[in-house]
Amino acid sequence: MITVAIGIFLVVLSLLPGFKFYEGRLGTRQVLPPIEPAWIGRLVILMAGLAAILDGIWQIHRGGH
Repeated sequence: MITVAIGIFLVVLSLLPGFKFYEGRLGTRQVLPPIEPAWIGRLVILMAGLAAILDGIWQIHRGGH
């Protein structure tokens, strides 16, 4: 059951809006475009969450912990 909860948490985490990082030196007022993180990290988190959910469901179906 814990595995399913962790999997759901990871899926929700991967679907949250992305953070934007503003590149530039500290203390300057230079405006630069935001840099969004790569989508591959979100995909990896999503796949790990889905694997955890499926593993948890399989363990529950087998009668495991």
